[in-house]
Amino acid sequence: MNLLPAIRELIEHNYWARDRQLRACVALTQKQFPRQVGGSFASIRDTLTHLLWTHPPWRMITHFLTHHDSSHR
Repeated sequence: MNLLPAIRELIEHNYWARDRQLRACVALTQKQFPRQVGGSFASIRDTLTHLLWTHPPWRMITHFLTHHDSSHR
């Protein structure tokens, strides 16, 4: 079973969602950014902090998939 297409789709979705979130944040004021809003994370700032901390693993996965050579199996 080749999981690479499914993993690539998840990665593409991750980048799409991240970019959409960042575009929405551009319109926030300095007061709105740290304000408590509820949800999984207390504020937009906390949500973006989470995104930044989880982004490196996606970069590693992307690097692996980009340089993956299935002929070595």
